[in-house]
Amino acid sequence: LLEFLFSNNSQTVKHSGGLNLTVEKNLYSLEVTENTTASIDAQYGILFGDGSNNTLPNYLTSANNQMDRAKTSPDDFNLYKAYKASDILYTNTSLISLTTGKIRIARSLINDTAAQDTIYVTEVGLFSVYNKNSLQKRHILLARDILTNVSNPIAIPYGHILTVEYIFEANTNNSYTNNFIALLSSLLNGGTGVISFVNTTGVSEGVSYIPLVAD
Repeated sequence: LLEFLFSNNSQTVKHSGGLNLTVEKNLYSLEVTENTTASIDAQYGILFGDGSNNTLPNYLTSANNQMDRAKTSPDDFNLYKAYKASDILYTNTSLISLTTGKIRIARSLINDTAAQDTIYVTEVGLFSVYNKNSLQKRHILLARDILTNVSNPIAIPYGHILTVEYIFEANTNNSYTNNFIALLSSLLNGGTGVISFVNTTGVSEGVSYIPLVAD
């Protein structure tokens, strides 16, 4: 993320399929949140998964054997097993600026299985989408967390909801870190909106988002 924020050059990352992806310098193509309820995309934003082998396999994608189901690694590029949107109800991922220097990204998973089965969750991930409106759409893992030991998964009975939040927070007494959080918020929102910065004279001002170059 720091390279995306402070470089005006293309960057190479590993997308969710495990292959290298060159992300062009157009930062507007990166986002984690949807602004519409018309269509839910269960491939980016916050995703839920289960590595416990308790959930029926038809609700999950195939196991990604390059991932460790019980712990995270800096080399992770996907979840071990993610829930499909066909049988599980995902809400939109939301991104909210709570206060100065603090943003919240949240999503809920609703057990709406037709067979009224209990499902289980052991892992979550935060994914951005690149080239969202083209045939070259790719997904990039930003964070992966193990919520519980795989031998003791979180059970979600039929009709129940699990909500996960990622909160990014900076020291609100420090204008530099607040500015960084504002940039991060705009990056994960697809580069939309106006950001409130504290400039070098100590005065707050609103500017439209542009890539920030530190060269």
